Amino acid sequence: MLTHKWDALRNLAPWEWLRATAVEGLRLMGLWPQPEHVYREVEDQFVGALPRVTAPADFRRELATNLALVAQHKSSGLILTHPKPYRPGILVGVGAGALATAVAVVVLVCRSRLERRAHS
Repeated sequence: MLTHKWDALRNLAPWEWLRATAVEGLRLMGLWPQPEHVYREVEDQFVGALPRVTAPADFRRELATNLALVAQHKSSGLILTHPKPYRPGILVGVGAGALATAVAVVVLVCRSRLERRAHS
């Protein structure tokens, strides 16, 4: 069957052949999805093997209540969110300003002393 696929690919135009060859190679490595009919065959095998799962009635009621509450909050326009932490930014800004001020004061004091020595 595999050789039949490759023979069919050789009858394509060069760019189509390159794409189809790459896709087939990726399918062989498991990196490209298989055609739908392959999944249907596996699905048909699983239908009888797995038991049907249903959610308990109380879980469904709680879920419906929670979803109704969320829908009500969204429709009311009131959305509760945590405030963004801006305090660290303020502290960094104040610290940088204080450092710049201290450097400026040191520079002014040094300049004034140097100018006084130069004049005397």
